[in-house]
Amino acid sequence: AALCVALWALAAALWLSQPLQPSFFNPQVRPPNMAYYPYSDAGYYDYIAEGLISGNGFLGGKGVTRPLYILFLGLLHLLGGHSYDRVVVLQTLALATFPVALYLFGRAFHSRAAGLVVAGFAILRELNAYAATPLTEVSHAKMLLSDLPAALGMVLLALACFRWLSQPQKRWLPLVVGGAAGLLALVRAQSLLAMPFVALLALFAYRWKWRRIIEAGVLIGLGAALALVPWMSRNAARGNGFSIDQPGNQVIIFAQRYSFELQRWPAREAGESEADYSRRMLGLARDFALENPGYVAGFIGAHFLNNVIDSAAVLPLRLNFDQYRDNWVIDSLFWETPLTDLDTIGVALLLLNLAVIAVGIGASWARWKSVGLLPLVITLAYSLSNAIARNSGWRYVLPVDWTGYFYFAVGALALFAWTLAALGRAQSENTPSAQPVSAAFERFPWRRSAALGLLFVLAGASVPLAEYVFPQRYPPASKAELAERILSGPLDPALVDPAALQDFLAAENSVILYGRGLYPRFYTSGEGELGNGWPAFAIREGSRLAFVVVNGDGMRQVLLRQERAPRWFPNAVDVYVAGCADAQGYVQALLVVLPGPGGRAYVRPETTAYTCPLP
Repeated sequence: AALCVALWALAAALWLSQPLQPSFFNPQVRPPNMAYYPYSDAGYYDYIAEGLISGNGFLGGKGVTRPLYILFLGLLHLLGGHSYDRVVVLQTLALATFPVALYLFGRAFHSRAAGLVVAGFAILRELNAYAATPLTEVSHAKMLLSDLPAALGMVLLALACFRWLSQPQKRWLPLVVGGAAGLLALVRAQSLLAMPFVALLALFAYRWKWRRIIEAGVLIGLGAALALVPWMSRNAARGNGFSIDQPGNQVIIFAQRYSFELQRWPAREAGESEADYSRRMLGLARDFALENPGYVAGFIGAHFLNNVIDSAAVLPLRLNFDQYRDNWVIDSLFWETPLTDLDTIGVALLLLNLAVIAVGIGASWARWKSVGLLPLVITLAYSLSNAIARNSGWRYVLPVDWTGYFYFAVGALALFAWTLAALGRAQSENTPSAQPVSAAFERFPWRRSAALGLLFVLAGASVPLAEYVFPQRYPPASKAELAERILSGPLDPALVDPAALQDFLAAENSVILYGRGLYPRFYTSGEGELGNGWPAFAIREGSRLAFVVVNGDGMRQVLLRQERAPRWFPNAVDVYVAGCADAQGYVQALLVVLPGPGGRAYVRPETTAYTCPLP
């Protein structure tokens, strides 16, 4: 226990010592607050978490992806407030358990030394990710992304699977495996696809004893169901289908990628429900795969190989002292073409890395037989699931790329032990393999299993129940009521015509929003953020303030034309917006009101016609 605490403290201290730096997922600071805010996928998770703790549920009851991670972010906001800096500190402290989890897995799988080496690799890899942040797209503990939490979950799932496969006579362990897989699916749904491949290892671990294999399979399915059914039932009750993940956008992306037009975005038909739309999109993808099997097999194979290569390339591939500064401050993108630009020494390092990994796999097989292939099987299964979704490399494989340096550590220690044995300094390690399956399995532990089942039900149910825990800060209100609140707010008659504004608010095509205003960022003409998912923040002409509003109806992006940045516009503040819906999906604001003591009102400049669309 003391060693685990020491590893956690070391990881936390080293990671927290690195400064926050801008990236695609938390762009450079801008007026009015000169603070970091999440963007793109990170912003998606965070604004849903902000809405959750505001009593709006998950996007007002809609289907969402990664709900358990979103709940985790909501709890971090309750502890750390709305400051990005404080939230990432808390998240870093939580994710500093990742090296600890690797240590525990390495110790159980091989030895304490292996656990320490793998944990050290994980700590250093995270430091490298921080150093590379200004130069390329990475994912680490200081970004509000689910990749590193998923990696932590995969290690814990691997540890549970190892305990089960190495001790199959303990009949309650499959229930733990299933429950862990179910909870992890609420962070990364595709992790469930690893379980059929793990089941293949169980055939050997159980020595083809079909009765026990079937029993274990039932318990794994039961554990996963106990963890997942509360969330899936919530989705079904809200009209989102009996699904784990966000049914709409996820299947749209899937259908989009299973086509020759990767930019095509299939539209929903009139009157089509979310569940029907999802089924139609999956049908389009299935039909495309059946009509073009060669093309689909080609891109799946390419992405799969890219994932495998990236898992191996996580280890050093060069000894190039020409770029000596990279030993202190990374200033060259040497990793973008790691294989094509390798010199002779680089090729030798690559072959050495692969050789040591191969030794690690071989040593694991010698010690545990088929169970020794568990990390490899999990990596290949996860890589295949990514490839099927037409993803690969980068942060998509981060949840399992630790297996590359895991087997490297095992192989290096095996080579060290063999070297000592050859020198007569020590005897070669001869650790007994896994215990053979006995015909005398333990009696089924009904009480322990019932307690574990209840634990997984409560853990899984905590996600949908969180929608009922927090008081509703922005209850539904009619448009007339919201208009009355705006008109009674801090309006300056010199800037706003009250009568014209009243007519505008009453117009059928005007939009009135009330909710929590998040991530205010001011852009001068020609500035903005890359990416196509946040149009209010995109690069465009004209200076403007962009932010999002979260309430019981979900999230809306807002763009307010302003000549200069407002002096006061806090993050996570109550806000009223009156404006017009833009064809790109955001709201063109005519007026933004921050109510309460010291409240302010911001008006679109040089507006004479209070009608939609705004000029």
